[in-house]
Amino acid sequence: MNWNFRGIYPHKKPDIFYGQKGLSADTGNPLPSATLTTSAEAVTTPGDISITAYAVNTVGFQWQTSADGEEWVNITGQISKTLERFYPHIAGTAGTYYYRVLCAGWLGVVPSPAVSVTVSYAVPSVSISVSAEFVPNAGMVMLSAEGRYVDTYSWQVSRDGVEWVSLGINSPEATIDYAPEDGGEYFYRCEAVGLGGTVYSVPVKVDVEYHVPEITISADMLSVMSPGAACITATATYADSYEWEILASNGIWTYIQGGPELSISYEEGEAGIYQYRCHAIGKGGRAVSESVTITVTCPPPTISIAADALEIESPGPVTITATSHLALGFSWEVSMDGESWESIADATGPELSITYADGEEGIFSYRCTAYGNGGETMSNELRIIVSAPVVEEPEPETPEGEGSGEEGSLTS
Repeated sequence: MNWNFRGIYPHKKPDIFYGQKGLSADTGNPLPSATLTTSAEAVTTPGDISITAYAVNTVGFQWQTSADGEEWVNITGQISKTLERFYPHIAGTAGTYYYRVLCAGWLGVVPSPAVSVTVSYAVPSVSISVSAEFVPNAGMVMLSAEGRYVDTYSWQVSRDGVEWVSLGINSPEATIDYAPEDGGEYFYRCEAVGLGGTVYSVPVKVDVEYHVPEITISADMLSVMSPGAACITATATYADSYEWEILASNGIWTYIQGGPELSISYEEGEAGIYQYRCHAIGKGGRAVSESVTITVTCPPPTISIAADALEIESPGPVTITATSHLALGFSWEVSMDGESWESIADATGPELSITYADGEEGIFSYRCTAYGNGGETMSNELRIIVSAPVVEEPEPETPEGEGSGEEGSLTS
């Protein structure tokens, strides 16, 4: 390297002494030297440093840089005692840089000791905001991220704040639409990636109101003949479970177990009007349906009567038995003429026992009425002939001397 010292100091000539044995470079002055100080040993992008050379016996400077501290390259235009360097926040900037300065003096050029500067990328930072912290069901929110040194944004969601799932939205802003079945707590955060690494924002929480269930019920049959069955189906949205109720005779709704369908069996002879309703239970609350009414009917009872005797002499007993299907109660009547009927007091069972008094006779007609849930049925009449025993009267006795002789005649 050639240095033009006159270019630096054109009016001063170096003092050169010649020895006896030839030309000597010894001028009597020390060699140039410098020490370097840096404003920082480590810099994050974007950032800058300044390196200052404190030199002696130096008339000129040339700054150099190296990637490994071994191979040095001049930095064009940097010939002052202070080197200013700026490191932009772009790919390829980070690394370790070595710097030194060449000190030019009257006796030559001497490099200073090298200094190193470590350049790293600035770590990204990101903060997020949400348009609303509480959202009615089927609403939406807007998420917005603001970051520094961020190249890409990626949104994530969590239901518990621990397990995170990507939303597939890679922009500083995100719009979240909630479906009617959505609800509960949602946590959102933004993943920010830059040259300096990956960071996550502080999560924000959004409370989404669950939709209240909606329910209707319908029965496959509104009128049932017992024995029989019916099925009531609940159609509900946003429901997780169901509770069924039946209206009791005291006017109070009573719980019965069931799912989306309620299957009901009615036993033989059962009849009545039954009302049912269903509760749909979901995360958004509870909804109760309108009631449905099922009328259960049964056929009227059947009845026939028979006696252990149809003819009897008094005094004596007779038992008449009623045979019935679906009967819940009985009543008995008697008639002496087959037209006028009289209720028999305290005769409410399927058997009627009668005791005829001594000497009682006549034709007695009986009939029975069976009562059930399906109505009432009267039996055919049954006749019992009661007769008094026949008493044989003895023949009168004939006095002696009397007989059937010829009647005498009166003579004169």
